[in-house]
Amino acid sequence: MYKNCPNCGARVLSDMRFCNNCGYDFANVNDQPAGQHPQGQSPYAQSINHPSSAAQPTSLRQPTNTAPPTQQHRRQSHTSATATKTNGNYWQFLLSGLSHPLKVQVSFDRRFGLISLTLSALLAAIATAVSTDSILNSPLTVGLHSFILLLASNFIIASTAFLARWVFLGDHSQNYLTSLTTFAHHTNLMIFISILLLLWQIIDLNVIGYYFIFSIGGLFLQLSLMAMILDTTPKKKMDKGYAYLIASVIIVFAIGFVIAILGVSTLNDLIQNSSTLFT
Repeated sequence: MYKNCPNCGARVLSDMRFCNNCGYDFANVNDQPAGQHPQGQSPYAQSINHPSSAAQPTSLRQPTNTAPPTQQHRRQSHTSATATKTNGNYWQFLLSGLSHPLKVQVSFDRRFGLISLTLSALLAAIATAVSTDSILNSPLTVGLHSFILLLASNFIIASTAFLARWVFLGDHSQNYLTSLTTFAHHTNLMIFISILLLLWQIIDLNVIGYYFIFSIGGLFLQLSLMAMILDTTPKKKMDKGYAYLIASVIIVFAIGFVIAILGVSTLNDLIQNSSTLFT
């Protein structure tokens, strides 16, 4: 003979005292009113029917994380934005380029490249205008043409460095403004050289030293171009040496084109100024 367990419904022998499936004590059947579902269960039955509840008391269960995912995403975004915050101190940018010209350790404002390249050309042009004050009748014109020529030269060299990295070598890690700022960091010494040129002309020291300092500035621009090309991760097969050679040829033709636009008279004025100073 068989009977059904009133707790789990399993079929067991009629003479069994406990259910083989859930461990229910059939003696409780006599204590329960007819038609009522039994309330008492053995620890074995509780462990089968509710294993998670039996294994861990309700008071000790870990609370679930109810924070919305959007809040966690905002916190992570704020942390990453803080870590990549750029340095907006231009004086620190100048000092960093002076102490470690070829090593950019901090992300600076992208506008600093435009400022430095323009400022160095402006200071050098003022120094040139001061040197022509007692020689030519149009120092302002010579200073203005010198500023345009020097500014164009700065941006031609910096832009060609970006072109060599982006097109010839396939390194797209920097956009144009960031590349200008990196180039200006390499050439921040030009700012101090231009100041030295201006002071040199104001106190009227030996002109040979003036043009020696001026030539050092031009040499430093070429070294910065080389540093920009060598400090790349090429994605193309072109060798960095050939990229530098092509960039140098482009710079020569581009600066010559600017001189042609300004007029040969501007270059003649500068040459005449130089020859007069040496006589």
